[in-house]
Amino acid sequence: MTDDPADDREPSFSPDGSLIAFRSNRGGGGIYVMPTLGGDARLVAERGRSPRFSPDGSRIAYWTGPWLGGARTAGSALFLVPSVGGQPTPIAGEFVTALNPIWSPDGRSLLFFGRKAIDDSPTGGFDWWWTSLEAHELVPTGAYQLFAETGLFGATGNSGSIPVLDVLPGVWTSEGMIFSARLAESVNLWRVKISETSGKVIGGSLERLTHGAGSDLLAAADGEGRIAFQVSNESDVSLTLPLDSNGAKALGSIERQSYDSTLLQNGRNSLDDAGRFLAYPKGRANESEIWVKDLATGQERHLVTTTLSELNPVISHDGTKVAYTVAERGGRAGFVIPAAGGTARKVCDSCDLQGWLPDNRRILALPPDLTRPPGRVRVIDVVDRTAHDALIDPMLAIGRVDVSPDSRWLAFGGGGRQRVLIAPLHPGTPPGESEWVSVLPTLEGSAERACGWSPDGRLLYLLLERDTFRDLYAQRVDTTRGIPLGEPFLVQHLHDPRRRWGSTPFGTAIVSHAFVFSQVESTGSIWLLDPAIKANVANESRAGKTN
Repeated sequence: MTDDPADDREPSFSPDGSLIAFRSNRGGGGIYVMPTLGGDARLVAERGRSPRFSPDGSRIAYWTGPWLGGARTAGSALFLVPSVGGQPTPIAGEFVTALNPIWSPDGRSLLFFGRKAIDDSPTGGFDWWWTSLEAHELVPTGAYQLFAETGLFGATGNSGSIPVLDVLPGVWTSEGMIFSARLAESVNLWRVKISETSGKVIGGSLERLTHGAGSDLLAAADGEGRIAFQVSNESDVSLTLPLDSNGAKALGSIERQSYDSTLLQNGRNSLDDAGRFLAYPKGRANESEIWVKDLATGQERHLVTTTLSELNPVISHDGTKVAYTVAERGGRAGFVIPAAGGTARKVCDSCDLQGWLPDNRRILALPPDLTRPPGRVRVIDVVDRTAHDALIDPMLAIGRVDVSPDSRWLAFGGGGRQRVLIAPLHPGTPPGESEWVSVLPTLEGSAERACGWSPDGRLLYLLLERDTFRDLYAQRVDTTRGIPLGEPFLVQHLHDPRRRWGSTPFGTAIVSHAFVFSQVESTGSIWLLDPAIKANVANESRAGKTN
């Protein structure tokens, strides 16, 4: 149907089957419509995502905003546009988060995931919201209170230590809203009835539709009550890209180093400067582990076991120590352990450990709650446990921080995490904002950021969304003045149809001859739930089957 070099996805049929709307990354990204029997695709909504035809086929509901960072990321918005194209109409414009619009069966209202404001309530102000397109009222459905009472959480992206209520609506039929959610360790399809006149969840209507292993996702339904869905199995994989780090040139193909089926529940991996020792987390049912792999020999060894935590192990530049962060009594604490094995030593309370300084003795620490100002970065000496402020943003939280190889500069996210900045590093006397220099004054995606310095300090590596995927770029830097030289340039695309983006280490992702990162690797099959068949195929054991 399409052959553009850009990725095309999220297809949606019009009710009469004559048109297909889809999201494409071509031309900066947006929603296109084309005839089902083939023909030219035409743009109807710039930057749009997840198109949904109205039941009469006359309009398309969609959302815009960053896709990285998950459903909770602020900056998304809802729109309606005529199927033939035209001026988009905003919906729920006062919301700070609004996505995944779903048409009611009668086409007179929409349901979406959103929040009006950022607050400290247990669900962060999130709910499924209902809006009448005739009366223009906005009503919280009460779905999230029901999910909290039932123990349902989002189908993907949950941390084992801090589950989040990011359950998204899926497809609205006459029998109710079908959606994917996690209960304990299982991700299955559920259904709940929602009134098309009041927008409220109907009590006692919540039911579980599937019970199988794997993750049951992306449901679609027809008018006969049949439900098609994807059964997905996902693993977090540690990857390295061979790289001339000073020259910003890829030297080979991406290599798979390890995997963990717990999907970033336990954090990120990291490499020492020589690119030999990989420190990475593994998850168990009720605990977390750190392992160290010798990439030269392939040998792996267990280093430490902790309570269930997002550990984010960061190995020192010389490969002799591993720092990590553990959930502890409602907070988080930082520890350091010899990479060869030994006793772990606490180095800070109420902290998230980040990258090591080049002396392999000092390490950066951020507060565990990045949503509360002021943003503060400390430098901690892991030997004597002394700490000094290195960076303070009195207004907003500071994002991921990287130290230059000569310890002169910090690269960080700041100013509402919409900029990449460089500031001088002199612990004990934090630089004022007048000393901050913008590397990228305006970012295209909320998750764009720095990810490490080249060994000679002349390049700052960046993760940018210039083609709606987060790829590896480099920015030349004046090492004397700490200012950018020219524009960032592409080093490597990170597109892979088998994988979606995960993250980079809390320490530097750039070592002498490699870039280290993680992605979520998926395999899947398609299943059909047919109420006309007595034996529910979705609930049969899937063990040993080939699909």
